[in-house]
This record gives sequence, structure tokens and C-alpha cells, in this order.
Amino acid sequence: MIIIRCSSAVLPQLAQSRIWLAVALMTGASSWSMAAETDANKPTAALAAPISADSSKDVLRYLINSKSLSLNDAQSLLQQLRNEQSKKTSDDLLRSLISSKALSLSDAQKLVDNLRASQAQTTVVPATTAVAAPVIAPVAKAENTVQAETLPASAGGYRLLTATEKKAESVVTSPAAIAATPTATPAPTTTPIEKKAEPVATEPAGRIRAVYLPDSERQRIRDELKEEVLAAAKKEGWIQVEAAPEWTRRLSFSGDLMLRQQAELYDDRNYDQALNFQAINSDKPLNIFANPLTPPILNATKDRNAMRLRVRLGMQAIIADNVDANLRFTTGNTTSPVSSNQTLGSSFAKANFLLDRASLRYRPTANLTLLGGRMANPFLAATDLVWDKDVSFDGWSGQYKRAFGEQIHSFATLGLFSLENTDGNFPLKSQFKVGSHDKWLYGLQLGGDWRGKDGLSVRGSLAYYDFANVQAELSSPCDAWTDSVACDTDHTRPAFVQKGNTMRLLRNVTAQPGADPTKGSPTYEYYGLVSPYRVAELSTTIDQALTGALHSQLDVSFVKNLAFSSAGIAARDPVNNLSPCPQTNQSCDQKFIGGDVGYQVQLRVGYPQIHDYGQWNTLLGYRRVESDAVMDAFTDSDFHTGGTNSKGYYLGGSVGFSKNAWLTARWLSATEVEGEPLAIDVLQLDVNARF
Repeated sequence: MIIIRCSSAVLPQLAQSRIWLAVALMTGASSWSMAAETDANKPTAALAAPISADSSKDVLRYLINSKSLSLNDAQSLLQQLRNEQSKKTSDDLLRSLISSKALSLSDAQKLVDNLRASQAQTTVVPATTAVAAPVIAPVAKAENTVQAETLPASAGGYRLLTATEKKAESVVTSPAAIAATPTATPAPTTTPIEKKAEPVATEPAGRIRAVYLPDSERQRIRDELKEEVLAAAKKEGWIQVEAAPEWTRRLSFSGDLMLRQQAELYDDRNYDQALNFQAINSDKPLNIFANPLTPPILNATKDRNAMRLRVRLGMQAIIADNVDANLRFTTGNTTSPVSSNQTLGSSFAKANFLLDRASLRYRPTANLTLLGGRMANPFLAATDLVWDKDVSFDGWSGQYKRAFGEQIHSFATLGLFSLENTDGNFPLKSQFKVGSHDKWLYGLQLGGDWRGKDGLSVRGSLAYYDFANVQAELSSPCDAWTDSVACDTDHTRPAFVQKGNTMRLLRNVTAQPGADPTKGSPTYEYYGLVSPYRVAELSTTIDQALTGALHSQLDVSFVKNLAFSSAGIAARDPVNNLSPCPQTNQSCDQKFIGGDVGYQVQLRVGYPQIHDYGQWNTLLGYRRVESDAVMDAFTDSDFHTGGTNSKGYYLGGSVGFSKNAWLTARWLSATEVEGEPLAIDVLQLDVNARF
């Protein structure tokens, strides 16, 4: 008969919770093998294996006697292990048991927890071989043996067997023998073990008996095992179950989904004749002397309601320890850089799903990060005064970070980005082509943060953005008497605008011979930006930790266009941002009234990010941005429905209704800074989910 020696102080607890199985597995060596003699005439053939094989046999024996594993399944498992060429660890046995649905998630987790505790305190393993049944008894001291030191209860209660005791033990060779032989007669040098199979109240101290699983319990284990254990194993990395290919472990995915109901409310007194420059520049040129003139006009008086959808799916691929690739796909359209929203309601037509980001990141040192491709905004932004949150950047950037102690951290970010690239065949219908007149963004930002020990932190930055070649140029004399003629500066018009920036006519159109001078000759025009843009931004964030995870955060941003010149713009014949004429004199001499300054202040209170049910935050802010303070193409697309020359307040709040899911409501009320009246209120109700 085979005996396991255990400390009586811990045996009842181990047997009751089946943690003895964890101790047996955990105290094994790094590899094990099992060999069973198939010859029926050799009942005493040994299982040749390192010490850890004993723990693996204990696992099999327990599962057989508890009816959680049939003899046929156990024999198949042994045969499979014999056929494998490489040595296996105890984890392989555990994986096999999991695959056969013989072990539940909770029991598997207990195995790992007790392994860590046991290995941290001792490396001594129980000197046992196979037993006939899960019956464990104390050992009496025998003659001619060497007394072994008893291990503490924290180590599992096992002690080393003496040489004489080892010699006296019997060995079984197959699962059938293990299950069929309840007891065996020990050698004279060992302590006899009681043959009873059922526990009684008068059992000697130190004796425990395994709890056999009923059929209902085994069925519950099988039902819950597959999904739970795979999820826990992959998340915590405590065992590899049906390990996926190595390359899949270098990929990670994330995403979010937003459903929005938006209402845009316009004042009836708004000026309703503002040109839609984006519609004109993205289509055929406009004949400004047409009669009647029917140019594209911005809606300014009719309320709008829309349901919108935004889906973003990102992937990160780890290429090397210091190189990774990032991709993101999103809904939206190919013309707007400031919105990923897809308006629904197109007779159930399918939505677009576009490549939004694709970049490589390289970290040559711990302090330096280099990026290339289409990337997220590399510049720190306290507010969306300059950059809408959906803008992605095409080009190159680098960031250097340095810490001064534990409380002060600094950074410097440098970027070179392509805004527009000249078409190589421009003008398309002319033999006289135009060379590259590409538009670029050069950006530099310096900043840092200070973190106090009382939960107060302050972060600030100073940025300079040079938008090169974005200013429109007047063409050379051009015979643009039809909409099919191209002029040599058409490519200087912006590819995308919202509204607010000051615009001018691009073409120097010659008079058409024979045209009626009273009606004016046909003149087909495009529009371009009057002012250059070299923008300086100063921003700061003051964050104070409140009770628990709550925070109070104040964000302030201030911008100024350093290249702005009111006199220079007025000399270039602007067509908008002019002083309104009174009703009694519609042909008055209009003056340019645009500006170059903007600022935004907002206060946030609550959880910085919502992750769980009941978490919340609130937002209150004020924004004022003059006509040419920033490029209207890239600023916030929600306030005043996008663009510049706007001022007003906004407020909102969010609350979590489940894990990683929350509701948001925002109200944005804005009007014009200068010029014709344009008051717009926006209401947004969102359902958000993150995964």
C-alpha cells in the first residue's frame, strides 16, 4: 500500500477544498513523465519519473476515485503522455484535465494560488508514489529508519520519507489498478493504514478522506468549464490552454461605439445668405455674375435633427520591444478631417468604414519617441480650440521627455505634417503644368507638469503652429469664361473649410470679347484664405483630486495668429467678415472686422473617465474664437456647428449605466463674434460604449 504523509493540522482543509491537488501539482519539478507497464504479469512495475510524477499520479488517482475521470479516459491520457517525445510539465496534465472538462475554473484558480504560496515558502516535495485511494494517514516512527523533519503546515504538511519507508511502499501500474485496490499491506517498517473507505466519527486524529463528487456536481463543472477557464487563463497567463499562434499574442484590439441624436436649432433672425465656400471649392467654379445668382448657401434658419453613428476600431501590433504599428478604422467620410460621425437615414444604405490612422512608433531610448504615418494628435491639447478631437495627422513627429525628480516632468514635441499635396497633373486640361505648391504644417510644443503630494497637479504647454502655403494667391490673367477652364492658382484654394475664416476670390479673370458690359462677362471663380496662419497656443490644466477617485479639473487655452494683419487682409478684397450694412443702405462701404485671438475655459468635476456603473462627470465651459485666430478647418466641429467667428457657452454631463458604457448629454449655445447674425444652439444625446 502507498502512503502520503501529511501534517494533521492542514489535512482537513486541504481535503475539503481539494487544495491538496494544488499542493501536489505545485511542488513538482519542471518536467515529468509517466510510464506504465502494460504486461499484466508485472503488477509491481514502477512508474519511472522524477518526484513531480507522484503529484501527477495523485491527480489521476483522485479523479478516478471521485468518478470525475473514467478508467478508459485515464488510460488514454497515460498512453498519450507515453507517446510524446518531449518531457511535459505538470501544467500539461492540468491542461489535459481542463480539456476533458474534469476541472472547474474555481478549482483551477485555487491550484495556481496555492502553488504560488507553497513555492514561496518551501521547495520540498512530498515523497510519495501512487496510492490506492485518497486516504492519508500519519506515519509512526519505525526501527532502523532515519527520522525526517516534519514540514510546517504552510508548506502543505508533507515530510520526507526515510529510505526504509520508501522501500516498503507498493507501486501500481495502471489506472485500473489504482482504482480497484483500496488498500495494501505495508511493510513491517511502516504504520498500517485503516482499511475503511467511509469516514466515521471515531477515526484517529490526522486521518482525512476525500470528498467524492456527485453526478450533478460533475455535470455543473463540465458545463461551466470551457468559456470561464479559457478566459481566465488568457487574461492572467497562469496556464496555456490551446495556445494560439505566437503572432496573435503580439496583437491587441480596442474600439468604441457612439449613438447620437443631435438637434441643431437656428435663430429666425440669422443672416441667411452666407456662401458655402466648401461646396463651391469642391465642385465646379461659381459664375459670380450669373443672373440670377444661385450659389450654394449655408443653412442659417431651419432647424435640423439627425441620428448619427460613430464606430472606431483600433489595432496595435508589437513588432519588436521598441517598435509597434497602430491602425484605426472609423466611420465618416473622406472629405471631413474633423468628424467620424456617420449620419443615418439613407434608406438603410451601408455606412462608410475608412482607414483613419496607420502609423509606426519607434522608441530608440526610454525618453525619445518617433512616429511616422497617419497618427493621433501628437500635441498636448487642453481644449479643442485649435484641434478637433477627431483630427489625425499625416507626417512625422518626435517627442522627448525628461523627468526632474518625482514631481516634475517635461517634454518637447516636434512635427512635420503634409496638409495638401499638389496634383502632379495640375491643371488637368492644360499643357502648362504647375509645379509643387504643397501645404505643410510645422509644429513645436514645449511643456511639462508638476504633481504635488496632496493630489494637486498642474500641466502647461506653449505651442507654435506654422501653416505654410495655405494663403490664397491671385492668379495670372485667366480666360475663365466657362466652368471647364483652370487657372494657375486654383490649387491654392483650401481642400476643406468649415466657416469663419476670411475668404477672397482667387482668379484674375479677363473680360470676354464681345460680352455685354452692362451684364458683365461670365466669371467663374473659386475662393481661398486671405490670411496666413502662424498660431501660438498657451494652455494649462489644473487638476485637484477630491474624495476617492473624483477630480476637479480646470482647462484654459489661449491662441493668437501671429501672422494676422488687419490692413493686409483689407487690401486683398475680402468677401466675408465685413461690417453689415444698415437696412436703409445695402450698398454701404463695408469694412473688414475680423480678429486674430481666441480663448476657451472649461471646468470638469467627477470621474476623469467613466468605466463603471454610477460613475459620473460634469462639464461647463465658455469659448470665444475670432475669425482668423485659428484655421477653421481643424477646430471643434460641434460648437456653432464648426468653425471660427463664434462665442458662447456649453455644458453637459455623463453617467455610467454599465461597465464601460455611459450616457452623455451636452448643450452648446453660440453666436457670431462679428458680422452678420448667426446664432446656433446644439443639443447632443449620446449612448457610448468602449471595448
